[in-house]
Amino acid sequence: MPYIIGFGGEPATGKSTVMKTAMAKFATDWELFEINGYGYGIKCMVSSAKQVTVLGHYIQGEAYGGTDRMSMSIQPSVVKMLSHGVDNKSWGFWFEGDRLFNAKFLHTIKDEIRWPNFFFVISSKPEAIEARHVVRDHQNETWLAGRKTKVANIKRDFNLVAFDNNNLQDLIHNADLICNMNGTLRAQSERQFYA
Repeated sequence: MPYIIGFGGEPATGKSTVMKTAMAKFATDWELFEINGYGYGIKCMVSSAKQVTVLGHYIQGEAYGGTDRMSMSIQPSVVKMLSHGVDNKSWGFWFEGDRLFNAKFLHTIKDEIRWPNFFFVISSKPEAIEARHVVRDHQNETWLAGRKTKVANIKRDFNLVAFDNNNLQDLIHNADLICNMNGTLRAQSERQFYA
C-alpha cells in the first residue's frame, strides 16, 4: 500500500526549506504536476524514478511554496484522491505545512486511510523564528499565536516528536530523516501489500 510522510511547525521554522532540501537529496527528476478530478486541482511535484509525490509546488525563488500554493479548501480534495487509492502500491506521498498538517487530516490518514505514515514537527528557537519573520514578512501576531497553539496541540494530541531546525546541521538532519523514513515506510508498505 502507499505511505505518507508529513510535518508541520510554526510559521518561519523553515518547513519549506526542509522539504526542498530533502527533495534535492532524494531525486533529480522532480516535475510540476496537477492532479485533477477530485475537486480542487492538487498541485504537486512528482519523481517518477523514486515513486514519490510531494504535495504542493516548490518553485525556485518563491518565498511561500509547498501546500501554501494550494487552495485553503484543498484538504477534502486531497483526502478524496488518497482514499481512491493509487495504482502503484508502493508510492510515497510527502507534505508539509498548514493546509494539511491539522488534526482532521492526520486522523483521516491514521484512522480511515490507514497507510503507513510518519508525522513530526519542525521547531526553531524564538530568536530564529523572529529573525526569519523580519526578513520575509509581517504576519499578524494574533494569527501567529493561533498557529503556535495549533502546532502545540497537534504535537501533544498525536504524541509527535519535534526536531530542531536552527542551523545548517539541523536542516541536513531533517532532510536526511525524511529520505531515510521514506525507505523505511516503503519497505513497510511493501510487506503489508504482499502479506
